[in-house]
Amino acid sequence: MTINKVNKKLLIQGHTFIGLLVVFLFYISTYFGSLTLFLPYIQTWESPSKHIHSTKDYTFNIDQELDEIIANNHLLTRVIEIIPPNFKDPSLTVSSKNQTTLHIDPNTNEILDTDFEKNSLSTFFNDLHTGGFMGLTGRVIMGVVSLGMIFLLLSGIIMYFSSKKLNKNSWFKWHKDLSFLLVPYIIIFCLTGGFMGFMLPNSSFFAKAATNNQENNMRKLVSPIIFKKKRILKKSKNQVLVKPLSNLIEIAQENYPDLKIEKIAIYNYKKDNSQTHFIGYLKNNRSLTARVNRMTITLDSQNGKVIEKKEIKDSHIIKKTLSAFYFLHFLTDEKIIIRVVLFIGGVLMALSLVFGYMIWAEKRLKDIHEPYYYSFINRFTIAVMLGVIPATAGLLAIYWIIPPYLIDKEIWLRGSFYLLWSVALFISIISNSSIKTGKIYLYGSSFFFFLAVFLHGKTTGFFIHTSLLNNLNTVFAVDLTLLFCGLISFVLALKIENIPQLSRFTQGEKNV
Repeated sequence: MTINKVNKKLLIQGHTFIGLLVVFLFYISTYFGSLTLFLPYIQTWESPSKHIHSTKDYTFNIDQELDEIIANNHLLTRVIEIIPPNFKDPSLTVSSKNQTTLHIDPNTNEILDTDFEKNSLSTFFNDLHTGGFMGLTGRVIMGVVSLGMIFLLLSGIIMYFSSKKLNKNSWFKWHKDLSFLLVPYIIIFCLTGGFMGFMLPNSSFFAKAATNNQENNMRKLVSPIIFKKKRILKKSKNQVLVKPLSNLIEIAQENYPDLKIEKIAIYNYKKDNSQTHFIGYLKNNRSLTARVNRMTITLDSQNGKVIEKKEIKDSHIIKKTLSAFYFLHFLTDEKIIIRVVLFIGGVLMALSLVFGYMIWAEKRLKDIHEPYYYSFINRFTIAVMLGVIPATAGLLAIYWIIPPYLIDKEIWLRGSFYLLWSVALFISIISNSSIKTGKIYLYGSSFFFFLAVFLHGKTTGFFIHTSLLNNLNTVFAVDLTLLFCGLISFVLALKIENIPQLSRFTQGEKNV
């Protein structure tokens, strides 16, 4: 591919300018987006009630206990919803419309105490990833940043194939090679992120255009077409015997073997017109049956006869498309292996962004005209890109220090994170060496990671060895991962001074 010098210069300038505009926000989005890949496991770790054995055989509990659960908790029988134990939540969930949701240990039938559990950590991480901590404005900004990354990708590919000169700069080589390796990753996550961050929040413009300014809510327009709700059955007072739920599950699986049941809804429980509705995704087509396009099968609760069966061919094309977008971005139903692979992709993406910034920073640090300005930008960058790690580790530790019953716990947690991040910026600004700043961050991260594991065990009674002995695999895996992160941070802190590429920055700082 050939490109003339003028256009190439403009392309490089555009790539650099857009890169500097989006690098910080996209780095934060990538960093926390990589963490959100493990949200189901973080939610288990932060919720003591979920520190229970996982089980696949929950139906015997339901058959024996459902009547008692409904009676004791005065649940409305018009619609009883049941969520079986799964990798996201090992408890059995039973609820009725506009009533308290019950979480039950499927091993003991004990109703779990979840009064003060709000998934504060995982929600905050997701808000930082999507920009939700700034409301709708933040989501739109993150969506625009994702679109900016598409420009960087395209301009980078053009420069990659048009450049004939061999650049010996190690930052350049790593940035170029990593970015090219991550092209599929960038396309998938930037396109889907841009769509959900920019297009969906601004869909009101399209709604107004389609209705002559009469309606600004797109969901109201499309829901009757592509999100049809199941009609509530008429009330009935005739009590009848129905098949055990375990038997109905077997019938549903026989008639729909590819359906992985994620949710069960029982309409008019034990009445003569009762129906049992099974909802889930297809094992052989997860992408098109993700969160917004679940497949269903409905049985007559008395005799198990199939009343309705929704298959993928019956879905609207828009639902299939949205389902694919959600699947590609959120991995709704994928378990640990795919999540780990994409987490590694996220780490490499973050490193590529760091290397891209390093190319610009190394040149500007030598600028004799404005050395203090560029020095401040570099210190700010270190605080953003590296300082976020001890702030995150500190948040994990502080989570177990703040009492769970504190009404404003979520505000205290978020404030603590921002405070720690501000301290990281302060340290970076007053320090006379980026290497020393990095060492402080890494030692701090190591301390907080180790402290988080200890405080988790102290608070819940499940230390890492205890969770291992009790086969609490998710809890053990999270604790082990945090210990590993602490160990890696400690080793890097010891070795950081010996990294030759970083020493070039300390030489530049001496000129400031």
